[in-house]
Amino acid sequence: MSMEIPYETPGVETGIAFADAPVASATAGASLAERIDPYWASVWATGSQASWLSADQARRQVASGLGRLPNHLDVDEAPALEATLAPRNWGKRLNALSVLDSWRTVTGEQMAAITGDAELATGKSDTMSNLFGAGVADVGIFTNGLYNTRDTARATLYRPSRSTAFAQDIEPHLTYPEWVSVTGGHGWESGSQFDRHNLLATELGLRVAEMCEIGAVVGEKLSTWDLLAHTGAGFPAASGVKRAADATLIRTDGARVAVEITATSGPNFDGKVRRWAELLSNRRMADTGLVVMFVLAPQPDKRVRPGEMLTMVRKNIAAATRDYPGVSFDRVASRMFVANWQDWFPAPHRVDPSFFSLDAWRATGPADDLWERASVLDPFDTPFEPSDVPAAEAVLNNIAAIRSVPSWLRSGSPRELWPSAVKALGYSGIPVPAPSDSEGASKRPLGAAVGSASAAQPPIRLRARAA
Repeated sequence: MSMEIPYETPGVETGIAFADAPVASATAGASLAERIDPYWASVWATGSQASWLSADQARRQVASGLGRLPNHLDVDEAPALEATLAPRNWGKRLNALSVLDSWRTVTGEQMAAITGDAELATGKSDTMSNLFGAGVADVGIFTNGLYNTRDTARATLYRPSRSTAFAQDIEPHLTYPEWVSVTGGHGWESGSQFDRHNLLATELGLRVAEMCEIGAVVGEKLSTWDLLAHTGAGFPAASGVKRAADATLIRTDGARVAVEITATSGPNFDGKVRRWAELLSNRRMADTGLVVMFVLAPQPDKRVRPGEMLTMVRKNIAAATRDYPGVSFDRVASRMFVANWQDWFPAPHRVDPSFFSLDAWRATGPADDLWERASVLDPFDTPFEPSDVPAAEAVLNNIAAIRSVPSWLRSGSPRELWPSAVKALGYSGIPVPAPSDSEGASKRPLGAAVGSASAAQPPIRLRARAA
């Protein structure tokens, strides 16, 4: 293997313009071609973290005379909470909460694209203003030395606030199906707040959903090792340190592509690669449908040579797959991929056709030509013959109940959860009032179908399908 992989900085005309690319869905003001490019826009000049403000911090600083809030964020806690819990546009706020919980850090444009709520892309939506005022969401900005413009608000960032506001003020008002639709049934979380890393993971997940043939994409919240390779795959619960991929891409056949985004290589990254190799060596593809793809995303304006980084990462993967080879019919090397962000997206708002099939590299060739190109999405390149087909595909139905999944991918038929909720109250079904008169017993049951009308459905807030 050569010491370094040659890497040429692509020109601006390389690839296809986003505006000309085939896109599955688009939200006004938050389309693929309209969104800020979090990789190429040079918004990380001062590092990989944004500047953040919680409602509590804001009120303390204002009280100390250190500044003032913009009008759209100047909302007191009580009215903000009241507006958040109001019935009108309730679903929009649940959608926003779920995106925060699953993807951790997002721009308003990304949240708008995922939910289909165009107002979120403006950076001044009532939804996020009230979630901020209620102490549920923090608001962030990219830091630079430029004056604000009329479009600056479009770069507004959001993340879940490190507070008890959701647990104390929001969660008690959710029905059980609503709670599952927001959290995936795993509780509200506010950790793993790494701004550049999370924004790139969200953007990559969105672009896959928009431009690739895919069943679903989910964020870090639903990409834990426990869900991918332990209890979620019918094995004992994971023990020890809780680990998760940055996102998971779910193919139409149920195969799972765990995505790990990295801006650097080194001992920590090498350790992560080895842990993935060990995990895959102990889990058959037929049982989990699990592969992992490392996406290299060094800052383009830093002195990091992509070729050098790719060479090092390839060495890490090759060594790990030698130490944890798997079995002859299920080689770990065939399930570990590496791709470079700049290969897929060679310039601002441009995409290479190789992204449409998620072409990447894996160490499955002969010793003198180890690295082979293969498609992560192609079932011939990366086959998946599940030992339990219904179980593998069930996720595509169940995912329709999760609001953090891009709206156009929530097309399945999830299992209804309301029977569990009413059973917990001591009922076998939705309670029906007794007949009010002596003839009532002979009349049709309340809610039964009449003519061309179907039978009455459970209340909207008890239905599993996320709206």
